[in-house]
Amino acid sequence: MKGSEHLFRQAAIPARYQRCRLDNFRVSPHDQLVRAHSLCRRYVDEFLDEDGDGFRDTGLLFSGPPGVGKTHLAVAVLVELIQTYRVRGFFADFTALTQELHSTMDPEIRQTRSSLIAPLEAAEVLVIDELASQKPSPWSSEIVYNVINQRYASRKPTLFTTNYRLTEAQALQSLDRGPDAAQVAQLSKRIPAMLESRLFEMAQPVALDAVGDFRRDVRSHQHSG
Repeated sequence: MKGSEHLFRQAAIPARYQRCRLDNFRVSPHDQLVRAHSLCRRYVDEFLDEDGDGFRDTGLLFSGPPGVGKTHLAVAVLVELIQTYRVRGFFADFTALTQELHSTMDPEIRQTRSSLIAPLEAAEVLVIDELASQKPSPWSSEIVYNVINQRYASRKPTLFTTNYRLTEAQALQSLDRGPDAAQVAQLSKRIPAMLESRLFEMAQPVALDAVGDFRRDVRSHQHSG
């Protein structure tokens, strides 16, 4: 990553995910992971627009239950874009962001709302991890919506991950998880309708709802080795 270390640091990727790369993402034996990995690789390779003088304006929306590798893929794409195109990236955890926004209402907290929002709006590529992981207050929800809407209007690509499944008409084709699989709420039940509409205009859905627990499989593989 020589030459882009400062961009990597500025991206604020949590320590847990700093080693996530497309090259070390385990795709076998799940077809959905193979397809998702291929899509991510193509997204990076085709990040420049057709004229070659600007970046694409759409992102990716990874959906599926916990442990399937959504954050790994989102971070891996961000890192590759930083390395290849020297983009200014930023990673934001949805839960932490909404809690920090709420804390700015406390007069004893020195951090301001603008200081939290500025890097999200300025980033050339933004990752919002665990979108809708908790229902924020109407006030913080409006702020997050405004950030996403600002990026939509500015045509800046955003990568999202969410544990909630996409609507059937808009999700990529996925495999049947079986009758015993836990029912997962739709993302549309967790976010405002206007925000949902924006998401599907600004990000390509990548459904990972038939994979199982990726992290558990990795641990089992490591222990068995």
